Parts: sequence; C-alpha cells; structure tokens
Amino acid sequence: LFWLKPVLLNMWLHCGWLSFLIPGTFAWEGFVGPVSLHVDDVSFDYEVAVNGVRWLTNGQVTFQCGGKPYGSVDTSENTTLTGQAITDVSGNDSTLGPWRGVERSWRAGVCGGLTTTIRQYSTGFEFLTRVDTSESSVSGTNTCDVTNTACADVSTSFPNFALPNATTNIGFVTWNGNTLFNIIQQAAPPADWSKLSGGVLSSGPLVLYTSTGTDSFAVVLGATMNFKVGMLTRIGQSPSARLAAGVQGLIQQMPANYTLRFALLGRPEGITAAMFTYGAFVQKVFNTARTKLSLAADVLSRQLHYVTDGGSLLNYCDYWPECLNSTEGCKPEAEVLKAAGEYHQSIGLSVGAYHVDPFWYSHSADGGCDDFFARNWSGSPFHFPQGIKGVGLPMMLFLQAFSQKISPVSSQNIYLKDFKFEGQSVSGADSARFFQQIFGKMHATGNFKALTLDGLPDIWQSAPARLTSVDEQQMYDKGLADALLEFGIPIRVDQEFPNDVLASVQYGARTVGRCTSDSDPYAGSEAARFLQLGANSLLFRAMGVRPMVDVLWTNPEQSDPRWPKPSVCRPNIVHDIITAVLSTGPLGFGDLVGKTNASLLFKATRADGVILKPASAALRIDRFYDPIQGGSEIWAAPTFPSRNADSKEDQLANSMAPLEDEHCEQLYGWMILATNVDKNASGSAPVAVTELWPRPAAGTEFFVAQLEQFSSSGMLKPLCINGSAVDSCLLRWNDSSPLPVTTGDTSKETGCVRHNFTLFAASPVLSSGWTLLGDLSKFVPVSPQRFVMAESQETGLRFDVIGHPGEVVPVSMVTETGIVLVWDIHVTSTGKTSVACSEGRCVVSDGIGARGQHSQSTALGITTEIVV
Repeated sequence: LFWLKPVLLNMWLHCGWLSFLIPGTFAWEGFVGPVSLHVDDVSFDYEVAVNGVRWLTNGQVTFQCGGKPYGSVDTSENTTLTGQAITDVSGNDSTLGPWRGVERSWRAGVCGGLTTTIRQYSTGFEFLTRVDTSESSVSGTNTCDVTNTACADVSTSFPNFALPNATTNIGFVTWNGNTLFNIIQQAAPPADWSKLSGGVLSSGPLVLYTSTGTDSFAVVLGATMNFKVGMLTRIGQSPSARLAAGVQGLIQQMPANYTLRFALLGRPEGITAAMFTYGAFVQKVFNTARTKLSLAADVLSRQLHYVTDGGSLLNYCDYWPECLNSTEGCKPEAEVLKAAGEYHQSIGLSVGAYHVDPFWYSHSADGGCDDFFARNWSGSPFHFPQGIKGVGLPMMLFLQAFSQKISPVSSQNIYLKDFKFEGQSVSGADSARFFQQIFGKMHATGNFKALTLDGLPDIWQSAPARLTSVDEQQMYDKGLADALLEFGIPIRVDQEFPNDVLASVQYGARTVGRCTSDSDPYAGSEAARFLQLGANSLLFRAMGVRPMVDVLWTNPEQSDPRWPKPSVCRPNIVHDIITAVLSTGPLGFGDLVGKTNASLLFKATRADGVILKPASAALRIDRFYDPIQGGSEIWAAPTFPSRNADSKEDQLANSMAPLEDEHCEQLYGWMILATNVDKNASGSAPVAVTELWPRPAAGTEFFVAQLEQFSSSGMLKPLCINGSAVDSCLLRWNDSSPLPVTTGDTSKETGCVRHNFTLFAASPVLSSGWTLLGDLSKFVPVSPQRFVMAESQETGLRFDVIGHPGEVVPVSMVTETGIVLVWDIHVTSTGKTSVACSEGRCVVSDGIGARGQHSQSTALGITTEIVV
C-alpha cells in the first residue's frame, strides 16, 4: 500500500488502530497513523491534522538572506519568496528507508535559493530545508547579534505553523534550559501558549497532546540532525502566535547543500508513546542502538561507583581552604580515595569507578579548588604525586573548561602553543587531535574508566565562532566523544541543553545525562530532586541516554565542614536509591569512610556490584504531565528477564528495551513507584493497566508484590513466604482491577520532610500459568541483569539465574496452582544456574548436570533447598 495513491492509505493498520482519510482539495496528502499532512497545490501552504482534527495550520516558509527576511506569504515584515513549481518526489533514505513526498524550490531575489521538502516514511514525516547546490553559500542569515545568547529567533524556518487556538483543546510538553534543573514546560489542554518559551538555544522537542488519559493523541515535532543549529521557538503572542522550526538566529552563513531536518510523528497512546516514536526515528538515523556503548562496556552505568561531587562527603573542595589552617593540614585526595577503596572492599562492595571533581587536575601548590579552569589536564602534583595510576583504583575523571591565560607562564594553558582554542576549550578543527592526545595519556595508565563532561552550554556560548557557525560546536563535540569511544570510555554529561541531549544520538560514548541538581543535603534540594528526575527523564530515555540522579547517601548521620550536622537534611535515602536504580543510570554514593550502609546498596546490586536495573528507565505515567499534580509522581518501569545475558546483543540485558518497536504482544513486568499521592488529589486514581506504555495485551494478569513503603496506607499485603497462597500476599492487577497507589502526601509540609512512597513489582502470569516473582529482597526483583528466560513459556517455567559465582539468590515463583515457591538458588562457578519448573516441581542445573530439585511438597514447608 505504501506506493499506492494516498487515498488508498485510509486504513493504515497500526497495532490495533486505524487512521482515516481526511477529505480536502490538496496537491499532496500523506497519512501515517493518526497524523495526516496536506499541502496546497498553488501556494504550498500546508497543515497537519490528527485523528481528523486540524491541529497545525497556515504552514509557511521563511528565509533570512543577505540580512533581509523573505517569506512564502507576503507580510509587512518580509519580502515574498519566488516559488518554483510544486513537484511530487520519492526516494530511499539510507537509514529510514523508502519515502514519498512533495517539494518546492524558492528564490530570495538575487541573494540565494533553497528547497523545502516534505517526506512521508512508514513511521512519520520529515520537513527538509536545503540550501541550493548552485550557491557557494548563503550569507547574512542571522537575525540576532552574536552577543545575544538569549536570541529567541529562528532565521530560516520550515515548518512554520499557526499555533492551535483554544477550541482545538491541545496541551503541550517541552524542555528548555539547563538539564541540572527542572526544565520541563507544560500546559494542559487548552494550552496557554505564553507558557511555551520563545528561547531557542536551549530548546528541545515539542509534544502536543489532547489529554493525559488513556485515549490521548500526541504528536512530536523535533530536529532530526544538526541539533545545535536546528531549533524550535514560539514567535509572537496569542492569538497570532506561531511555532517555527529552523536555523537558530545567530548563524551567519549556510554553505551550499546544507540541510536541516525536522521530524513530525504521532501516536494514539499519549505523550510517552509519541516521544519514544520520535526518539526511535532519530536514533535510527544515526544507528544509535549499535554505536552506543552497552552496559558491558560502560562501567559507570553497569556497576556501583563512588562520587566526590558536590553533595558528597569526601569532596576536597568542602575542606579547602579551611584545611590550610588546620592542625592536620590538607590531605591529598589520593590518600583519601585509597582509604575509601580499602573500606569499601572490607564491607564487601565492588566499586567500578571512583569519581573526582576539578581538584584532580589542580596544579596549585595545595591542590586548591581555585584552579577550576584546567591549564594542564593531568593529575595534580599535590593530590596525585604518582599520577592517577598510583592510586591503584579505577577512576572517573572530570573535564569542563580550559584556562585562557597566557601569563604568567606558571598559570599558562600548556596546550595553547600546539592547538587553537575558541573560548573555554579547543576549537572544532583541533578537537579530535587534542582529545586523542590528552585522553590517550590518561587511558595509558589503565585507570581511566569514565569521564564527567560538565558545562556544555558554557563551552558553546564562550566564543562567537561556536554560535555563528553551522559546524564549529558539532566538530568539537564529535572530536571529544569519538576519542573517548575509541578508548571505550563512557561519558556522563552534567549541565547540557536539550539539544545536547538530542545530539547524544550521534556519540556512542555519551551514555549518561545527569538530570538533577547537586544533592546538597538541605530541605529544598530534598523536595525538588525526584521531581526533576520525573520531569526530565523522558527526554533522556527517548534519546537512548540513561538519566542520572546525583550523589546518593546511604546513611543520614553524616556531615562535613560545608554541611555541619545540625543543617544536614537527607531523610529520603531509601527513596533516592530506588529512583537511581529505576532510572537505569549510574548508582553513585558519596558517604564518609566508615559510614556506608552496605546492606542498602546490596538491595540494589549483585554481589559483584552489578546494578540490578529494570529493562528500561522508569518514567512518569502520562497523567502526571498535568501541572496541577504538584509534588506527586507515579512512575512505571518495564522489566523482564533478558533473552541473552550479553548487553551488546540484547537490549533487555542492556536495560534499553526497544519499547518503540511496536511489538504489541511483548510481555513485560512492571516496577511502579508512587510518591506523595494523596487520596483526595486529582492524580490519585488507581493505576489502570491501560496507562502503561507499551500497553499490555488485553487480558494480561499481573501478580503484584509491595516491596518498600513509607506510606499512610501501610503494607497492603504481607510479604510472601514459601508456601503462601497467592492471594494472601500478592495483589492482582488486570483489566478490571486497577492498582491502588495512594501513599499520603508530605510535599506541602515545610522543613526537612520525608516523602511518602510505595514500591511495587508486578510480574505477568505466563501462558503456562506460572509466574516468576524473582528476588523479592531486591529493589528490582526481576532484573534482566539477574534472570535470562527463553521467549517461549508455553509449559512450565524455565529461566537462568546469573550473577557472581557463589551468590545465593532467593527466587520466588507462583505455580500454576497458585502456590508461592521460594527457593535459594546458588549461582555456580559458571556464573549461571538453570532452573526448570513444571507441575509444581523445579530442577536446577549448572549446564553440566542436575544440581537439585524443589517440589510442591517442599513448598508446603518441608524444605526450601536441596543441593545434590
């Protein structure tokens, strides 16, 4: 049907729903799912309808050329573009596949020309703007002065729509600003469009939607490539406000054949589904799933790590410069980290990396924190007199800005004579060579395992060349990221704009994005941090990036000079660790030596320090994109055993489950975290299975265990033990029985307040009648880092338990007769133990021979373990 006339696409089957033809008189019409796009045969005006309702209308083209504005529609503010014939076109994109479309070429007087194309693929639409190849380049494209980093204009735009009016009843969600803060912008239908920021440089994709219920249509508009150039903005004020996507207004010149691309994609299942569809589209362009470092190569995300960031208790900058006048003096960080490493090993923690802040490269005599701008990116002579290799620990190094000083010589940036710098860092042209050199030296130590990359917006805005060129910043980003990818070193990005998050699809080493502020132990930080994570995570996860929570504590009874004990506020330690685990990002703790509650970290990890994650990051359910929900959140994270323990081959094992693949029959279990949900609040209704995405197939039954809670509702069921009847300790969740989630709400209380919350694990009943509940002592009982299961489970239950040899894993299951089995499974020397269950009986094997058995009679209390 794809290649037939568009009128024949009126019944595009899409996983159980249909898209219908919208009548009209247009030269070209395209239909993908609920979205239809229509182009006028004379003017090239275009509009977008969703489910038969016109959402975005009066589509135009604008072009800034020679310092003069041109447009496809004549106004008092511009000169009319000269349009050529409108033509039907088709082709085959190397990554996105076949497409059909329509295009028109335009001339801006004698200044220059461009071509605008609309493409329809099987999954969505793209708008392309291309500078004509006949031009050597097009100059005078900027609408803002280079000093105006708050520029809110796009200079050349396509698409450019009239925003919906109130009768269309559309809401929006977008992200704008520094990702260390809550950067979400949202307005419930009908949207007040003044809440959509006009800011350009820090803007992200835009989601338009009809409601936050279970039958919500949603559309995403966002850049497909050239993310530091292609931007979205609001132009003007209601009722004449417009939405424009195009070249950010500081760009002064566009070379011949330069192309901007924006995607428009929609789903009938709401905000989360639409964002995943957009993310999948963009990732497909850059083959992100194959180029991104997997958990197997990403020690930062795979394994527990230690942090000396702001909010941690061993951050040298919390003790300096006061330590200069103390009796003990200032202690080099190498000695501090060695002591921490020995302590962690003594309490059974396997730490994959030790993070250091900017003090690590301080070349001041006392290793002081006033040497923030690097002049020599190597180990501080004070802190690391034997280099980072001398510490004997895996290290996570820090990089942000470089000094621009040329005098005195003692303070000079040592790289200035060999490399060109633009503002706070090396130029785009020298980026690859520079970072190959400095990263290569650290990699040669054998101790450089991960990098914190901070302050991307500051770097970008530090020099005119970075803002006014179409490729300067992109060359810088690429040179840095590719050098680290070559060495297999993952990047955690602190402080970035949403367009940096989008750009991460190009860079295989950018695996983690921090999306909460410093975890400083005071009341305001405690109240806001999990809300920031809930608001920002969808943007990161849709782009294939792991959201990150900042420094965790495991014990509230700690302090340092910056945070003296009476002022310390960390009442949400358990909740913080749960949110970090569910994010699928890093789990970094920053306790004092001697103050770590290892048992709390063990609930999040295997014995070898591997974090037990869900199959994909926890995201707020769509109803919480309504701003009136305040301090409440309900998050859902799909999880299921991996098909293959190798995270390079299996996206479940990589905790990046391909949710966007539209496998409607895919079976997932779910982690549900409800926080501060008051029984009288608008968002307190029990969670229906239809609110999940991907939506479970009709008739799916879940058994739900309550794992953790600090809640006014208390424990809803007692903990399961061996031999329990299923309904005595588990909730049933299905089409007719929603999940109760009220916890009480403390968010409006003042002072150092503990969140009310409850954590559930929902396991699907398999077609065989068996259910794998997993290890209920962990925050994620059925983690793909713990269990491997074949796809077919038509009879019985078969799975592998993976982990550190010698680990004992208490595995809970529900038999086909509704009895809970709890069996301690010993992980064998191979790192894997196989379990096969049927007719109330289980047998284990190490892959060589039988190891033991467990039967329904033992489930009734005779024994819980037999080892042969």
